[in-house]
Amino acid sequence: MAYYNPQMQQVFVQNPNLPAYPPTVPGIQGFPQPFITQPIITHPILAQPVIPVRQVQLRPALVADLDAMIDSSDLAQRDITKYYKYKVLDKWLYGDMAFLLKYLKVSNGQVVLVKTKKEYEANDVSKDSSDVIEKKADYIETNILTNDNVRMVLKRTLSELMIKWYELPNRENLVHDVLEGFIRKELKKHLTEQ
Repeated sequence: MAYYNPQMQQVFVQNPNLPAYPPTVPGIQGFPQPFITQPIITHPILAQPVIPVRQVQLRPALVADLDAMIDSSDLAQRDITKYYKYKVLDKWLYGDMAFLLKYLKVSNGQVVLVKTKKEYEANDVSKDSSDVIEKKADYIETNILTNDNVRMVLKRTLSELMIKWYELPNRENLVHDVLEGFIRKELKKHLTEQ
């Protein structure tokens, strides 16, 4: 926002990064300058007043480390957690992680875990209908891949590898492998050797 002062032949330009209050005494260190004064120039060809544009430097205190803010934000972490949870359930479980569905079977309309290694090897998920696969995915969502579990796994992985939350999109293969390993470990807990 700019204000024209006809007595001083100057335009006061409001700095949007500072609160709106009258200009402070120029030249005193440590006081913010919310207004930048610039003279009006008449364009030589158009004969119209022109306000020169000048880049405004932000004070160092106003520049925030956005990466650190994203990394410590619970809201951002929750959104990232939900994103990867549903990426597993809606995409990866039907592709690269389809073998995990062998640990589950549907009997009498209920999803149950296979109990033995023979049952696991005999379970053929390629013959499962889309409804059966959907039931198995729902079972994994409610019993294994809860929001808290996904967040716990991601936090543990990030702290072990000293990675920040905002770096996860560049390391999607790592997230894939870590969540696949977590689901496999949880499903294998109920499997006996016979």
